[in-house]
Amino acid sequence: MRARIRAAAACLLVWASGIAYAQEIDYAALYKKTAPAVVYVAAFIDETPARSGAGFVVAADGLVLTSRHVVWDEARDRPAGRVLVFLKPERVTGRSQDDLVRRYDAVIFKEDKNQDLALLKLRDAPANLATLAFAPEGSGQVGAPTAAIGHPVGGSRWSLTTGRISGEIADLEGVRGRGAWQMETAINPGNSGGPLLDKDGGVLGVNSVIVRKAPDGTVVEGVAFAVRSEAATAWLKAAQAAFVTASAAPAAAAPTTPVAATPVKAGPAKPGTVFAPSQLEKTKRELEGLEEEMRDEVRRRNP
Repeated sequence: MRARIRAAAACLLVWASGIAYAQEIDYAALYKKTAPAVVYVAAFIDETPARSGAGFVVAADGLVLTSRHVVWDEARDRPAGRVLVFLKPERVTGRSQDDLVRRYDAVIFKEDKNQDLALLKLRDAPANLATLAFAPEGSGQVGAPTAAIGHPVGGSRWSLTTGRISGEIADLEGVRGRGAWQMETAINPGNSGGPLLDKDGGVLGVNSVIVRKAPDGTVVEGVAFAVRSEAATAWLKAAQAAFVTASAAPAAAAPTTPVAATPVKAGPAKPGTVFAPSQLEKTKRELEGLEEEMRDEVRRRNP
């Protein structure tokens, strides 16, 4: 009987501490602190919408980390013909003509298929961009509360979702060194490349929303993953790319020229220009077409 009482008390203590841990997060403050460094990424192939996703600024001179599959033409195994990055507006309205004004062309600085990571460099990036810091190595644990910011199809851009880390994977999809978190934090098409955040706003991982298959070929649905920050920072170090950790110290010198992947074509518009609504009409139509295609895909997978 005493053993049962002690076991029940221990479970109650763990449960209570979990509640206290979750209540420590001020999600409104977390969003205000981190959302300005999250970007909307749109990739085009031959001026045709290809896909969209999220990313986040890792260095104030315009380096953006995202998922490779967001900016890569898998069918032809080549980079998207054009990549546009949109910075967060002061206020998100849900209207493309208002939300997608701070627009920049980007080049693919480096990409890695195995890690599903890509590093973008903004052309003519504005000064003093907001950045996100990676959480210290070893941060995060199963059960820890998390948040994600991204652009889910059919929802508001720069939207916040919350949840917890539900599992840890050493080698996601059999790729050695590709550590990942399994999570219950809701992420959907349009969230790939965005940050998985801890309670302090540190980046725990890079969210990934792609269709996966089990060894027997069964499509795995309803399970979300994020490439762990340790894997992402190791990759950035190998690329000699600057990024910020929770200590606020740059980890390496920023590179000056694109390497490893063919730079995407620069668009005809001058990067950094604040566009009038009429000038954004073509891009607005393209993005709306892309979103409708993604909605159709979601409906197909969830009849």
